Amino acid sequence: MGCLCCCRKKQYVYYVLTQETRKSPYVKLGPYTFESLAYMYKTDQIDRRTLAWTNRKLALPKPGARPDAAPPKKRRRVAKWTPLEELGAAFMAELHDASATATAGAGGVKTV
Repeated sequence: MGCLCCCRKKQYVYYVLTQETRKSPYVKLGPYTFESLAYMYKTDQIDRRTLAWTNRKLALPKPGARPDAAPPKKRRRVAKWTPLEELGAAFMAELHDASATATAGAGGVKTV
């Protein structure tokens, strides 16, 4: 068995918050793989306003930045529950591309 620092690939996980009605409490679902998240997006189980958290470092735009501003070069971790659309244009483009080819697979939505 190899060392854990370089022999084991980092696995990114995604959690989402959902609620049945506006007055019901939020429920945390996950962990999901990116492919499962894309499938959930494709089948309208989640949308661009769904609150999400990930352990992946993303180039997040600064709060209050213009939508047409260049993406930041520095990647940082998601510190709080954030709508999917605020995770950056690059993340949303990647999610749209993955959702176009997403399939349920043998077990449907896969958790980690």
